[in-house]
Amino acid sequence: MNMKPSEDFNRLSNVLEAAETAFWKVVADSYPEATSGDFSPYASLKFSEATEAAVVNWLESNADNAEPDWRTTEILLHNIEYIHDNIVIGDEDAEHIAYCISQGIREGELTDDDGGQAGYWRINNG
Repeated sequence: MNMKPSEDFNRLSNVLEAAETAFWKVVADSYPEATSGDFSPYASLKFSEATEAAVVNWLESNADNAEPDWRTTEILLHNIEYIHDNIVIGDEDAEHIAYCISQGIREGELTDDDGGQAGYWRINNG
């Protein structure tokens, strides 16, 4: 499945850099009498660590466990809800779901080319 937002370190790094830049701009704009932007390396490191910890905590509380976006399609006259890494299920997935339905199965996992979990499907005729 998709990476949790708090574990996407490239994205997190970009956000933290932009956030710190914006933070220091607000501080500098609010204190025009400050004539330089000096900040000790140790204090800068601690600030960055605290900022990262706060953002990761916030993401873990608000984004990592967010409800997934279920999509719908129709297979063998059934409304199928699904979550899939590729957003849209392909022909192989549709054939797999059709086979499962023919066997009386109402929900199940979808796998990627390597056999890893790539999604989930379920019948919702309600």
